[in-house]
Amino acid sequence: MKVLIVDDNYNIAETIADYLGLAGITVDFSYNGKALLSYLDGRICERMQWLTMMAYFG
Repeated sequence: MKVLIVDDNYNIAETIADYLGLAGITVDFSYNGKALLSYLDGRICERMQWLTMMAYFG
């Protein structure tokens, strides 16, 4: 399985990738929306899932 992680926080993306790698999952990265669109250009995706988590410090 191949997963694309999109997160503007490099450390969080690396941590998730390390965890997924333990399960044998191949991981690619995009660090912003523009990079994501470039990555997806011309590619066919079988499935996309969005997980949005935002921290609020108020």
